[in-house]
Amino acid sequence: SIVEYFKSLRDIKDIDIIYQNINNISTEEIKVFLENIKIGIDTKIDIFIEMLSESKYTSYENGKPNKENIFSQLNKIPFRGYEMIIGLNTSNLWSNNSNKIKERLEILANNPNNAEKDKKKYRKVRKAIKEYEFQCKISGLTLRIDCFIDMLSEQKYTSYENGQPNKENIFSNSNSIPFKDYERINGLNTIGFWIKNSNKIKERLEKLESNPNNTEKDKEKYRRVRRTIEEYEFNTKLEKRIDCFIEMLSDKKYTGYENGQPNKENIFSNSNSVPFKGYERINGLNTARFWGRHLDKIKERLEKLENNLNNTEEDKEKYRRVRKAIEEYEFNTKLDKRIDCFIEMLSDKQYTSYENSKPNKENIFSSSNKIPFKGYENIDGLNIAQFWCGNLDEIKERLEELETNPNNTEKDKEKYQRVRMAIEQWEFYTNIDKRIDCFIEMLSDKQYTSYEKNRPNKNNIFGNQNKIPFKGYENIEGLSTAQFWTGHSTKRIIPLLFFNKQYDGTNKVYIDSKKDYSTKEYDVARSSILEYLKVTNINEYINKLEQKQKKTNDVINLIYLRDSTREVLEYLTKEEEKLIEENNQLRDEYLKKQNGTEIRRAV
Repeated sequence: SIVEYFKSLRDIKDIDIIYQNINNISTEEIKVFLENIKIGIDTKIDIFIEMLSESKYTSYENGKPNKENIFSQLNKIPFRGYEMIIGLNTSNLWSNNSNKIKERLEILANNPNNAEKDKKKYRKVRKAIKEYEFQCKISGLTLRIDCFIDMLSEQKYTSYENGQPNKENIFSNSNSIPFKDYERINGLNTIGFWIKNSNKIKERLEKLESNPNNTEKDKEKYRRVRRTIEEYEFNTKLEKRIDCFIEMLSDKKYTGYENGQPNKENIFSNSNSVPFKGYERINGLNTARFWGRHLDKIKERLEKLENNLNNTEEDKEKYRRVRKAIEEYEFNTKLDKRIDCFIEMLSDKQYTSYENSKPNKENIFSSSNKIPFKGYENIDGLNIAQFWCGNLDEIKERLEELETNPNNTEKDKEKYQRVRMAIEQWEFYTNIDKRIDCFIEMLSDKQYTSYEKNRPNKNNIFGNQNKIPFKGYENIEGLSTAQFWTGHSTKRIIPLLFFNKQYDGTNKVYIDSKKDYSTKEYDVARSSILEYLKVTNINEYINKLEQKQKKTNDVINLIYLRDSTREVLEYLTKEEEKLIEENNQLRDEYLKKQNGTEIRRAV
């Protein structure tokens, strides 16, 4: 009709050809113009819609319309049924007439006389249009963002495995997941979409969330989306995990101990796979080894949080708990910190006292006393039992280091003197050789060996009933010399002072004493013993013991020492006499060979 003819003229892109100088128009341009007006615009639209219902004309490759896709302006696909008209094609029809095409589609699709076949066809056309608009680089971005947001609301597209996005997680840069409902657009997928458009996605989500017409279902959906974004950013951003870790450290639940070791929920432990609080849905993401790998950054972040001027009292208390939790864990794992604490405790009389000549129940030297380390009572099961025995060399080395610090105050020096004294007292208490030596020293002091009416007075350490404290160790409550002479005289004291022999308790034999007791320095001690025994020499006392019908092992050993010493003396005497005789013979022979007077003078 003439109406359609003019419609076609109006729609031709190069309409201005009519107004150009005929000399400036090529034959080809004239041909195209004439061919295009052989079919009206309404007819073109109807044919275009028919073609859109066929997959052949709406397919994609690498996320773009392929060479037969009639939406593309570049593809010069002839109208179906009009292929004989050279130059007549679908190029630019969509771009120039998209609104008209949609209006015509609405009329056709809403025809009440449509058969099921027709309805299905128009659904395909709508789908094709929707797909094309969805994939358009610029205009379709909002559509893709909305689709992406919808996908984020589904757990299927936001799950994790071994702490990483699984193969269907659309946040991942490596997962080529097609957009939901747009799987037919070959090559178009979510890979890299979040990285390139995260800010726009967040802006769009905020706009969707603020829609006053949202239903409860909508609100719940957007909350899920918000949560999945938060989870992904938590998974990829170390600073977020550090903040969560610090929050967890403020909760006693995550910093507990059992039998002196981190319990199964302690997040400091490398072996505990405790999930981050609030992010349990991220399968495989947990706190195992997090402290070990990031402790410096965690401490830096904590310090920054602590120094925030806007902190409330609640915040300050929380960070104090975190600081304490870190301190406790490092104390639990670092021997040098426990040694320093042990030394501090040694300076406090509360932890080094004795009762009835035994360490009391709070004495930290004792292996059986399970006293918690001072200030670290919260570490369940961690105590000082066996600590001295297991680390005494390291404790002494550290004490020496602390004592020699040139910056020590008088208070420090006094403290370390108390520690040194406490160690000395414990070693005196546990080392029989030290007590023997002290007893011998006391034997050289008349104060401890005096008599009254021919009997040991109240200060005489030979008296079994006299509870005289060891000299210099009066602070060891209950430890005294009572019964000490009786218990050790035959086995240890007499062998040391009179034979210079020390009893080796391990091998149960006598060996040469490490300290020389044969010197004049100990003459007074020996005299004190002989006086108490009422004999003139030790052999006389041993003879008396030998004459007794019942001999203990200690007496037998003492007799052996006497006899061994006697044999040695006899041997040495004989050897001396033999040497003197040989020397005299040599001298006489020499004198006979020399000239008398001069040689005698020389001799």
